[in-house]
Amino acid sequence: MTKQVTLADAEVWLGRPLAARPDLERIALRYLRAFGPATPADLVAWSGLPSMRAVLEGLRPRLRPFRDERGRELLDLDDAPRPQPDTPAPPRFLPVYDNVVLSHADRSRFHSDESRRRVAAAPGRVMGSVLLDGTLLGTWWTERDEGTGDVTFGIRHLRRRVTARAARGLAAEARRLMRLTHPGEGAREVRMVPLG
Repeated sequence: MTKQVTLADAEVWLGRPLAARPDLERIALRYLRAFGPATPADLVAWSGLPSMRAVLEGLRPRLRPFRDERGRELLDLDDAPRPQPDTPAPPRFLPVYDNVVLSHADRSRFHSDESRRRVAAAPGRVMGSVLLDGTLLGTWWTERDEGTGDVTFGIRHLRRRVTARAARGLAAEARRLMRLTHPGEGAREVRMVPLG
């Protein structure tokens, strides 16, 4: 069984009232620390604040500019870690509506329009996303047998074939996640099924 998301007002969660005037520079720097390098449009899409472009211009002396393969400018913190381009991205299981995917105006770095449509059209409830090599592989879910405590971790993938190496990496990451979300439970199984 998948656990439901719990929502709370920010003031309740923080235990104090929100600032009357948010520190926009601090917001921009924290966004880049989490999601950079990014375009100014990415920050605007994430924050919903149109004034963020001017904030980034003011921060420019503290930022490092890059160009992506389409020639767009990306900004990042000057001291941010930068892995080599050929560094493999490990498998990741993201929760529903995760900011890794939602925090960019152009989400094509994670998925094509076709793969997004296929995942969105999948029957059943909305599920978390699976990233393999930094791009959308499909969705994931867990099921727990109440009688035995056994847990099944399901991966519904978009590819016709998943390599044995990729499947081993996905299974290892799934087992790590199950240890976190279902500690002390019974047997654990990882099941991979094609999406449609």
